[in-house]
Amino acid sequence: IKVNDKKIWPDILIDEKIILECQGDYFHCNPVKYSPEYYNSKRQKTAKEIWDIDENRKKFLIDSGYAVIYIWENDWMNKRKETEEFINREIYEIQKNKKN
Repeated sequence: IKVNDKKIWPDILIDEKIILECQGDYFHCNPVKYSPEYYNSKRQKTAKEIWDIDENRKKFLIDSGYAVIYIWENDWMNKRKETEEFINREIYEIQKNKKN
């Protein structure tokens, strides 16, 4: 999708203004598994730098009118039912608030 003349590749575009992002534990350095100082050799950045990049992307999307839901790979793989329920609750709340 194009957001303010910037190309964005969301993991899942639920509707025209809700994005679901699935954060890979290694690629995005899940804070449950990695310390801020951890160096991700694939991305050549520390976990803290990666978190800052992700946070800036999220802020950009929110400031552009999108709702963003993040889930971690670990949660999806190990707590599927709870994660699906979380996603459904988040979507419901976002859509409910859009109507108000």
